[in-house]
Amino acid sequence: MNKINELALLTLVTVGLFGCGYKNAVMNSPNISIPQNVSQEQLGKNVRDVLMKRRWIIMEEEKGFVTASIKRGQTAADIKITYDSKNVEIKRVNSSPNLRYQLKAGQERIHNHYNTWIANLEKDLKAAWIK
Repeated sequence: MNKINELALLTLVTVGLFGCGYKNAVMNSPNISIPQNVSQEQLGKNVRDVLMKRRWIIMEEEKGFVTASIKRGQTAADIKITYDSKNVEIKRVNSSPNLRYQLKAGQERIHNHYNTWIANLEKDLKAAWIK
């Protein structure tokens, strides 16, 4: 095999391993601080409103937590949002294979689509408290 073919093959393998399968650390939103003037009732309403605005489906709701699901094309994810008078926490519960979730050496990795969905929820929750 000549050098050009070897370089081309190496490039294809590298792109195949890294370019198509990129994953980032799972974005969980631990301990988003709640302003003191937001009641538990208002916080629950804010969480529901933000989920519906972003087209998440609420699967279960109790005082202090909500589980929700989203499906976009061939990708899907389930999350649990827990909250109290001081903090909100968003955690991944499950995700479709297309989001390529992995746990390796204690590090959770997932496709960036998931992280974008969580970042949008966090941003919208913070904006709801400013109103």
